[in-house]
Amino acid sequence: MKMNQFHPCFKDKVEDNLYKIGMFANMNRVTIKTLRYYDEQKLLEPVYVDNENGYRYYKAGQMAQMQRIIALKNMGFSTEDIRKIINGADEKAIFTKVLITSFINHIQFLLVILRRTDMRYAETSGSPI
Repeated sequence: MKMNQFHPCFKDKVEDNLYKIGMFANMNRVTIKTLRYYDEQKLLEPVYVDNENGYRYYKAGQMAQMQRIIALKNMGFSTEDIRKIINGADEKAIFTKVLITSFINHIQFLLVILRRTDMRYAETSGSPI
């Protein structure tokens, strides 16, 4: 069977080209494990799963959603927050929550650095820094 031909089981099921999970993973520069996880988490489900062999198939049109998930993940959104955004939740509110959490974490990091600096300064008995 040629690469662009459909397996007989796909006849009349889809109009677009389908990509096996490995190919779709490569096209989006993610792992197969990531796609299986996103399917399990209901973030990105395959358009078709073959009942005989369990193979997952994706459409090229799903690449935009995959890239959106990747972008949100890279911005620090949790899987739960991404699911809420995909399901139509208020992106602004979720983004604000993530931004505030990130800001708090950064402040906590700076406090650790200040404490270490203060301890080093105290150890040197007040000698100039």
